Amino acid sequence: MILYEKVSEAVFLARPNRFIAQCQLPHGDIIEVHVANTGRCQELLIRGAQVILAWASPGSKRKTPATLVAVKRGGQWINIDSQAPNRLVWSELQEGLVFPGIAGPYQGLKKEVKFENSRIDFSFRDRHGVKTWLEVKGVTLKVGERALFPDAPTLRGKRHLDELGELAQENRAAVLFVIQMEGIKTFQPNYQTHPEFAQSLKKAMEQGLEVFAWQCQVFPQGLKFHQTQRNVSLDI
Repeated sequence: MILYEKVSEAVFLARPNRFIAQCQLPHGDIIEVHVANTGRCQELLIRGAQVILAWASPGSKRKTPATLVAVKRGGQWINIDSQAPNRLVWSELQEGLVFPGIAGPYQGLKKEVKFENSRIDFSFRDRHGVKTWLEVKGVTLKVGERALFPDAPTLRGKRHLDELGELAQENRAAVLFVIQMEGIKTFQPNYQTHPEFAQSLKKAMEQGLEVFAWQCQVFPQGLKFHQTQRNVSLDI
């Protein structure tokens, strides 16, 4: 589970650039806050939308006093904090999280593991000593009951898949799509937005890459993996 220390609701007004949003607080003040996601989020960050701000610690030297971490759409909160998925997975791995088909408990947990010209998010060894490389991607785009990734072209994400596909031919490699919302039935790569990413995902799976898509329960104070409906079907 990921919890923010201090949060409050606000109203989204505008996004002058990828990193900054203008929001109105309940008492009327308008402030600029950091946006914890450089993706487009065009379907979420609409003027008048309810948002959650996570406030910086007192004495912080940040340029903005708070970070926009969640948006309400269709009556439900969607977490858009791009750092939350990795934080959540790391926390859960330390608490004994086990992936289907990868025997636990895990040992030798590592973050930001170097491979060729990139860094893979995590690596660990299963109960039998077999090493697994794990990349995590956060998903914030939904259409109906489908979650889609990415919401904008991602050359970095495509490169990760190409490298994971290479890894998977002689090692165990996996990618986990963390869906930062609930009410999702299927996950699908976004063919329309970035067809090359979708093609790389299919190729990597053919090379042996394991793919998981798990949805979260999101609330104003944070998020956690869904307790009863975590696994989401793949449509790739």
